[in-house]
Amino acid sequence: PSSGSAYSMLSPEEPQSFLHWLACDEHVILLEGGPVEYFTFVPAASKLGDGAGSTPSRASRGVLDCARDARRTFLAPAGHYKALRLAMGATYAWMVNVLSPDWSQERCRVGAGKEFLQEFKGSADWATEPVLRELIGPNFR
Repeated sequence: PSSGSAYSMLSPEEPQSFLHWLACDEHVILLEGGPVEYFTFVPAASKLGDGAGSTPSRASRGVLDCARDARRTFLAPAGHYKALRLAMGATYAWMVNVLSPDWSQERCRVGAGKEFLQEFKGSADWATEPVLRELIGPNFR
């Protein structure tokens, strides 16, 4: 299919969507609850295969918040890592993820390992090894 969607919920019992990589665009829309912190990781340009080779790796962080309509959605472009977690004090978050093209197991990787840590540690002031390992969670490989 050309696109697909999936609903997800974060709660105090399961407050995080651990780090994953998709070969498709992922639009995340906060429908209710929150706020939710989101993290995106852009690999170096040479790793994306665009031939430029000069764009450094970068990490960014933002917040989805129903109280601020302009910040209810974000796009994680194809080929980037992303993770989500319930913000401090939030009781739940209900979201829909729209994927284009649709998700498939062949176009998804869950978790990361030492290479990810080496590439992104220090790429932002918050991107410390403990924070990155927390975002990877039990899927460290």
